[in-house]
Amino acid sequence: MTLAQGLTASHHTIEIEITVMADDIAYGEPCSSKGCPIARATLRQLPGFRVRVASDHLIVYKGGCSWSGRLPAAARTLILLKDSGMAPAPVSFDVRLNRESGWQ
Repeated sequence: MTLAQGLTASHHTIEIEITVMADDIAYGEPCSSKGCPIARATLRQLPGFRVRVASDHLIVYKGGCSWSGRLPAAARTLILLKDSGMAPAPVSFDVRLNRESGWQ
């Protein structure tokens, strides 16, 4: 069973390691909350989820529930570099996502 298959609304916290690979960076869309390198990498780790990335937060949605958390400095730097037209290096980071209410 993958992490995504095992998640239910009763999971109040998701702790996940996200690895942004060179292909995520090459094919990720700058300034895109759904298609940026971090979104691509998160979707690979959590298939079946919807993902949104802001400048400093990650939000994932599934089955009427959502979880969000602050991105670490390495992820925020990757976003800034990619959105500025630069090619950041691949990176891995851990993020803790807490269940939210009211997001759809």
